[in-house]
Amino acid sequence: KKVAQHHGLKFAVEEYDMAEDPGSHDDATFYVTNLREPVARSISHFKYDQRWSCHQLTHNTSFIPTKQNAQSLSSWNKPHGFVPP
Repeated sequence: KKVAQHHGLKFAVEEYDMAEDPGSHDDATFYVTNLREPVARSISHFKYDQRWSCHQLTHNTSFIPTKQNAQSLSSWNKPHGFVPP
């Protein structure tokens, strides 16, 4: 953000959204893409977002996450009914 301000640029972050087509605006656009190693990214996602029920963590004030009520990585890494064509 500081670098963008220093160079007189507008700083915008778009996650989980489609990028605009380059050249579709009058203003010049500078794109930065951050790529992560896919296995480390998947494990990180599981640890942060999937180990315990998000609903339990946010709506049940008495819920305490423990190893006993955690989802295992092997149970999380399943298609849950999706069968590829």
